[in-house]
Amino acid sequence: MIVLQDEGIRYHPDVVVVGFFVHNIYRNVLSFRDYAKPKFILDHGQLVLTNVPVPTPREVLAEGLRRRPTSYALHWILGRLRRVEDASKGFTVTQTMLDTTRALLAEMHATCRKSGARMLVVIIPNPPRPAPRVEQAVVEWGREIGYATLSLKDPLSAAEKQEGKPTYYLHFSRFGNVVAARAVLAKLLALGWVRPEDTADPTLLDERQKLSLEAKPLDSESMRTFAGFLARQGKVDEAIRQYLGALAGESTMQVEIHTNLGSLFRLKSDLDRAEKHYQSALELAPKDAGCLMNLGNLLLERGEYARAEHCYRQAIRQTRPPEDVHARLATALARQGKKDEAIQQYRKAIELAPDSGDAYAELSDLLVRDGRASEALDLLRQGLARTPHHVGVINNLAWLLATCPDAKLRDGKRAMSLIHGLGAPESITDVSLLDTIAAVCAEVGRFDEAVQVAQRAAAMAGQKSPDAAKPIESRLALYRARRPYRASPPSP
Repeated sequence: MIVLQDEGIRYHPDVVVVGFFVHNIYRNVLSFRDYAKPKFILDHGQLVLTNVPVPTPREVLAEGLRRRPTSYALHWILGRLRRVEDASKGFTVTQTMLDTTRALLAEMHATCRKSGARMLVVIIPNPPRPAPRVEQAVVEWGREIGYATLSLKDPLSAAEKQEGKPTYYLHFSRFGNVVAARAVLAKLLALGWVRPEDTADPTLLDERQKLSLEAKPLDSESMRTFAGFLARQGKVDEAIRQYLGALAGESTMQVEIHTNLGSLFRLKSDLDRAEKHYQSALELAPKDAGCLMNLGNLLLERGEYARAEHCYRQAIRQTRPPEDVHARLATALARQGKKDEAIQQYRKAIELAPDSGDAYAELSDLLVRDGRASEALDLLRQGLARTPHHVGVINNLAWLLATCPDAKLRDGKRAMSLIHGLGAPESITDVSLLDTIAAVCAEVGRFDEAVQVAQRAAAMAGQKSPDAAKPIESRLALYRARRPYRASPPSP
């Protein structure tokens, strides 16, 4: 509910889908969670948020030990045994669990109603531990409160019988996720909350509707709808023709049509026509942050950095600027040589979106070029903690640890542990990653591996451009001479 109220509603959704795992009702009263996370309790029928701010792990442990100084471990073990014992017969549902959960769902529904959204609660079963009372209660509350419900129990069971594949291993399997997604979409279509032509799956478009859309003549709105359908099928040229026809018919959705045409022409690398349509959309909606970002991104791609900077600064001034606008502005500034302003904007991007791995990676590049390798290392370690699977962050950190000219900052063993998570070199097709792996292997003295990987990286880079292969080939010569690569310090 906190995420819905603080984040979800900001995007003005038409529909809010709430996944309700049946055992959430049990987890809400786990003793460990008394301290580990924010928790709602009912106080005289009113929801009250407790445990804010969230205690640190040290405080959690200290409080747990204070409560049970001699039997904390025994309490935990007995609790786990009780849960194992209950697995065959479900678990005990208390009235407090039911009352608190109903109040939470009611408050979430009220939040959705205030923002004009409709709410669907998707009941996610736990096959090893059924909870029919909980499922029944959620459905009954839906009738009383006004939200729609969907139980995944029957769709998952039917899919397993039909396909012979498991849908659940402690969590959803890949197959289970697909089944669940299709069941949710089918429910939204049945409720009329989503139109078939608005879905990303053209197979859900009714055949009669498809034939009517393909018939001639079409009005401008039908052409716009049909164009979106064609675009989702990858039929770019046909989609462009339909969108242009919708414009000629004076569609009321011209901003959307110009925006989509800009994106389609950009996909075809026709940047002139893409800019024309992005500009037309912006003229119709001069304060639309999305239109400003689209044009700015295109100008950035074309190398028109000053014009891109202007678009991004305008987008920032709007009511709800896109989350990545500061990072985009930083890129435009950096490419104009406005180093200090770019660093400031990257830091702002990380402040607003601390899980944005791209911002950490791009800012670290800028800091290294500015001779601030130690600062870049600290930043990348922060980024790795927030985005542990972001390839750009891992790649930059491993490269810096292996090639930094300052010996005090190098750590080949740590770099090697990082690249192990990227997979086997023979399965990697990214030249930059291969270049990093080769440098790390050389740093730890595995020169034969470094040569093999660098040869592959140079060959792949050479297929794109002979110039792109030259830096890798110079490093390859070092590895053949059994010498590691050291990045050159920036010129003063």
